Amino acid sequence: MIKKFFQNKRGSPLIEEVMLIGMAILMFALVISLIFDIFNWTGASTSELYQELANLWSEFR
Repeated sequence: MIKKFFQNKRGSPLIEEVMLIGMAILMFALVISLIFDIFNWTGASTSELYQELANLWSEFR
């Protein structure tokens, strides 16, 4: 039964489209996650840099 469904001329393109849409959604989620991780990293690095500059400035006063 399953073998017939996958060999069906009408069912096969439908399965292919669903798999492609699923992979596209997964890739989109990965890219968005990567972008947010980069923003979090740059924000943390910037705040650490400002903290180090403030510490350095307080040592000179």
